[in-house]
Amino acid sequence: PDHLYEAAAIDGAGAWRRLWSITLPQLSRITAVITVLQILASLKVFDQVYLLTKGGPDNSTRPVVEYVYDVGFTGYRLGYASAISYNFFALVVLASAAQYAALRRREK
Repeated sequence: PDHLYEAAAIDGAGAWRRLWSITLPQLSRITAVITVLQILASLKVFDQVYLLTKGGPDNSTRPVVEYVYDVGFTGYRLGYASAISYNFFALVVLASAAQYAALRRREK
């Protein structure tokens, strides 16, 4: 809101102080949401890596989702691929819960 910037200008706050004390704290919630969504999106990456490198030299760029694909559909080990998928899902849920808890603690 403009009245916050106006009050800060009257108090003598410069541009950097207004940025650090007004703008960034107001953007912290949306920044946290974007961070969580980007982390989850990076865990689900498959098609870009598969099309570009197919795992790269010695599987160095192979994400978990590509490993599940290779084990399940190329190696026909569907039970093992399913178990890996459940573990990966639990990891994603734990990462999301930890991020959410950290954000809740910081807000208080």
